[in-house]
Amino acid sequence: MAKVFGGIAFALFVHLWWRSAGLAGSGPFWVLMSQGPAIVWDLAMMGLFFGAHSGFASARFKRWVGVDREKTRRLYLLLTLPVMAIVWALWVPLAAPVVWDVRGTLDVPFLLIRLVALAGLVWTVRSFSLRDFFGEHPPGTPEAGSVRLSTGGAFALCRHPLYFFMTLLAAATTYLPLGRALMAATLLVYVRVGSRLEETKLEQEFGPDYARYRASTPWLLPTPASIARAWPRRVSRGA
Repeated sequence: MAKVFGGIAFALFVHLWWRSAGLAGSGPFWVLMSQGPAIVWDLAMMGLFFGAHSGFASARFKRWVGVDREKTRRLYLLLTLPVMAIVWALWVPLAAPVVWDVRGTLDVPFLLIRLVALAGLVWTVRSFSLRDFFGEHPPGTPEAGSVRLSTGGAFALCRHPLYFFMTLLAAATTYLPLGRALMAATLLVYVRVGSRLEETKLEQEFGPDYARYRASTPWLLPTPASIARAWPRRVSRGA
């Protein structure tokens, strides 16, 4: 059930990215506003979503609810869906002004970047255990309640590969009206703030192991050394 709720929340976010440009229907509870109040309103909606995203994942929230890690993870996913639904329903699309429009000129290169970003998101998901993420280890198993630090695969590329590929995907848009620009701007701000909060939590959780990982792995932008670690060369052995 948690997987389903998480998938629906992600689908709503993707659809909101489309709706933010005023290219589709406004949703069942569209609020009619002039441009100035609509900008403030939409920024507040993104603040609500990102605030809930970090708040539900915080150590303080986990202590407050007083349940184990796996139940907290499920609760996080269950709470994320209604918050995302509220943001999706109350978002005011803003189709004008257009920040940039390079359709036709950069269609092919931006499409390639988006494909790379999508492949990177899939790679990131495959780089950690979905059972760990969704908290679905059966009670009594050795893995139940255990926590592992992911440092291989996409996490060798940078410390926040999910944020990196999401930013890459958002940046590679050939049509950027005001509504979509607001979403992109708040995403960039949250990447900085959210990653700092996440790293503070990981430092408390994993201590020296995370400190060593942080010292050897770039924050967001991959380096030649981190790329080499993420894709190690296979050494062929002679017969």
